[in-house]
Amino acid sequence: MRGKKAARSSAACAAPGRSRQERSGMATAFGNWHADSLRTLEQISTLPEMLQRAAELAAELSGADVVGVSLITGHQQIHTTAATADLAARADQLQVELAEGPLLHAIGRQVVVYLDDLADEIRWSGWSARVVAELGLRSMLSYQLFTEGEVLGALSIYSAKPHAFDLDVVDTGYLFAAHVGVAVSQLKERDSLRSAIASRTLIGQAEGILMERYGLDGDAAFNALRRVSQNRNTKLREIAAELVETRRLEGLTDTPSRPRETGGDNLGR
Repeated sequence: MRGKKAARSSAACAAPGRSRQERSGMATAFGNWHADSLRTLEQISTLPEMLQRAAELAAELSGADVVGVSLITGHQQIHTTAATADLAARADQLQVELAEGPLLHAIGRQVVVYLDDLADEIRWSGWSARVVAELGLRSMLSYQLFTEGEVLGALSIYSAKPHAFDLDVVDTGYLFAAHVGVAVSQLKERDSLRSAIASRTLIGQAEGILMERYGLDGDAAFNALRRVSQNRNTKLREIAAELVETRRLEGLTDTPSRPRETGGDNLGR
């Protein structure tokens, strides 16, 4: 990837083509590059904060001026969720608007894309011409963020200078992007687990209310909540939250068992 021809190839996957000795050297260089800072990514508890920190770290790579991180969200939409400057966010978003660009290529093809001079770029000429003219950016690196079985998005590094990144920077960026992908995936797993626990706790509280008021067992109480959820086309967690918060539940007009004679109010009325 040291010459212009190699650097401007449609896609250059930096690390996989290296020898064992070269990969060992890469790992050493990567380990010496802000090792403590990289470890802090895994300790960050929110996704926006983690991605912003990742962008800031990537901006410290030699030749980098601005960095953007774009993620795939619901319905396969791509959104820039962190950036070190508006320039990077605009350069990323412009690719989505024009439906062309190295970021989209990196996400779709599982590659590292290095453009050494955007002024000469012909593959995505509509995007590159505007980035040069409007934003003053001249070279970029774009890395897919991924884990096994899941593509998360892309990390894009921009420079105002052409030919800004040498091979060592390209390879260090590759390892860094892999680290970020793992950190993001782990955070999502933790969030999913916390959400599942919170939902189960809330549903359990709602079941307890129905069991107490209507003399139901656990299964019957859960089925009553599920029936209301289906009838109202509303998530079960939201149904449970409504009952716990208000002690009433619209749509609960019948139960599998007769209510206890406690003088309490009827939840369906």
